[in-house]
Amino acid sequence: MACKADVEIILAFKAYALWKTFPIFRNYVNATTASSLFESRLALEEFGSKAHTFSPAYTDYEIEEIVIVGGTCCLKNIEKIIESRLGIKVKKPNNPMFVTPLGIAKSCKQKPL
Repeated sequence: MACKADVEIILAFKAYALWKTFPIFRNYVNATTASSLFESRLALEEFGSKAHTFSPAYTDYEIEEIVIVGGTCCLKNIEKIIESRLGIKVKKPNNPMFVTPLGIAKSCKQKPL
């Protein structure tokens, strides 16, 4: 359904965390959101995916690396600038513009149900 609608379905743990239904949701959801380190781990362990995250309360010892995507990646050597300012390893994928929700949806290979 997500491919037909050209969207990515993202499960927000804060809005929905009924663990018993996660096996069902795994069939339809390819990504989750997380507002804590524990929710990020939950995304990986229960859904096998990385999470869309944001939290101004993360501490430097909780973050080992950052992967930047989207329009910011067009800036030459931006990963080096961010890395030097934060002191955390920063990666930029080969095709960072396609690691956005739209890019992920466009490259979806899932067969319709």
